[in-house]
Amino acid sequence: MSIQRVIEEAMKRGERVRDQFLQDLLDSPLAAQLMKNEKFLNTAMQLFQLKHGIEKKVQGHLGLLMKWLEIPNHDEIRKMEHKLHQLENQIDSIHRQNLMKSLKRKVVKKATTKNKKKTSPSANKPADR
Repeated sequence: MSIQRVIEEAMKRGERVRDQFLQDLLDSPLAAQLMKNEKFLNTAMQLFQLKHGIEKKVQGHLGLLMKWLEIPNHDEIRKMEHKLHQLENQIDSIHRQNLMKSLKRKVVKKATTKNKKKTSPSANKPADR
């Protein structure tokens, strides 16, 4: 299993735990009382801010890890795909040009061969009777 997949799985599990906690909290009869408590609201706000900060740090560290392991990010992959398409188009163009040159050489060779047969001395000699 890749590192990114492990991190994604951990994030999903954390989100499920958080969602279940919030649902349990809202369903609780104490929820109304807690929502009126200023300390609770401040603590909850700090937790959400902390979560956001942790997510930013994890993303930053993940980006550094990906660079260290030389794993391209989404933008780098898009650039590589674009470059690959350009190279494919160039190869196709070169291939078409080579085919056209080859075809022209064959046509010229055939025409030259026909002209040589028409102008060769044996072709111009009168038949012996």
